Amino acid sequence: DEALLRPGRFDFVLELPAPDVKAREEIFKVHTKGKPLGDDVSLNSLASGSNGLTGAEIASICQKASLLAIREFLETKEKDLQKLKIENKHFKEAMKDGATNH
Repeated sequence: DEALLRPGRFDFVLELPAPDVKAREEIFKVHTKGKPLGDDVSLNSLASGSNGLTGAEIASICQKASLLAIREFLETKEKDLQKLKIENKHFKEAMKDGATNH
């Protein structure tokens, strides 16, 4: 919206490039820290497959993948929380499900 950028609203506009693959991997690490990831999850592969995404979009993907895993876990009626895992399929679903506007 041009009104947001009219003179007097901001002192300057800073544009940052999209993170490279290494930076995206670090962003995935931050947003999955302490979460029960499945053995099939490769943060490097996720980073490689998320070219052009911003940190906010990656954070959204991680959150959506977590919610998908929780929903699936609850539907199984499993009681052992140790069996709750966020698997690669949850990340793939989150990426294709429109977790981002990219």
